[in-house]
Amino acid sequence: MSLIYLGELTGIFQFSGSAGIRKYTQAFHPETLNDLIMINALYRPGTLDVGVADKFLEWKKCPRKIHPLIDPILAPTFGAIVFQEQVMAIVAAVIGGSLGEADEARRLIVKAKDMDEKWHKKFAEFETQFLKSAKEKGIDGKSLLEEISAHARYSFNKAHAASYALIAWMMAWWKWHHPTEFYAELINTDPGEAQTYIMAARNQGIKISPPDINISTDECVVSRHIMYLPFSIVKSISKDTATKIVKIRKESGRFFSASNLMERMQKVLRVNSREALYALGSFHSIDEIAGTYRDYAKATLKLRETFDLMSTSVRQLQFMGLIIPTDKFMEIMKELREEGYVVGIITSVDNRVSKYGPYQVARMTPSGVFWCRDKDLKVGRAVAVKVKNGKAETVEFI
Repeated sequence: MSLIYLGELTGIFQFSGSAGIRKYTQAFHPETLNDLIMINALYRPGTLDVGVADKFLEWKKCPRKIHPLIDPILAPTFGAIVFQEQVMAIVAAVIGGSLGEADEARRLIVKAKDMDEKWHKKFAEFETQFLKSAKEKGIDGKSLLEEISAHARYSFNKAHAASYALIAWMMAWWKWHHPTEFYAELINTDPGEAQTYIMAARNQGIKISPPDINISTDECVVSRHIMYLPFSIVKSISKDTATKIVKIRKESGRFFSASNLMERMQKVLRVNSREALYALGSFHSIDEIAGTYRDYAKATLKLRETFDLMSTSVRQLQFMGLIIPTDKFMEIMKELREEGYVVGIITSVDNRVSKYGPYQVARMTPSGVFWCRDKDLKVGRAVAVKVKNGKAETVEFI
């Protein structure tokens, strides 16, 4: 729970989808599983639209009172209508009748059909009955009905919210106690968000390596507390090729020389795949490549190009489409963020021309887009930027 309390929510089910839910969770200061259940149910369109989600933070300190008939129903949620069961109970308390009839009213509310005339007719009948009964009991039916009706814009029953919260709690436990394995599985499950997860993992001090010919598989793996990215994250290597590499290694053992690698893998790895793996450092566990026989190794692997003059970040961007930030970069990024900069690595640069002259539009990882003039922006360069209305007011190269 400490991890959620601190706002470390990347990868946590239902709590990392938007900046809004992350901000709300931190403001809520969850300490128990029940708090997570509440957040799950509160951060939904209906309760957000009528302001209940924000007011809940106040009502936790001083519970809201509505009416003696309603207050016991809302006591567990400090006077807020949070769950569908509470909608049903309020309808039963105001109108009367059986719980079955109250559930029919709940269904009518939470399954609103704006384009259905029959639904509008039924809701109008319910509204008339509700307001009349509320007036007879001395309840402010209009404001209460407004809150209830907000659940038509999507809300949870308590079991639903509790199930989601339990999954989030379990994921947070794994993230706290086994962070490297946690992020490895996130990338395996959702490779499209790999850059986001890599940045979050590095922020926690986790060591990440490009694919290693003697360790990696077709999924992220963890070895000696280091996360190794899968072969298939390399643009030129398919899932099928990754599977073949692992099969050959499993059948005949690790690769111990460039010639041994070529002998066993020439038909599996095309030249462009060998070049990509070489550029990423994937052959460093082969002694003669990591050592003094680099030129011999390159010739043996029949590489058409060398990549020794390219920066590490440029190589990673070119061959994986993402970047593994260094320890130094992560330290600098943290310091500069505290000073109000947006910090990242340039992943693309688009040269454009307007009536005022040429300018460049840059995209960054982990996030950020800006434009500027009179700066030499290049892919792979780390920058710290202060932006106003999309324009970079300050650009510092790291």
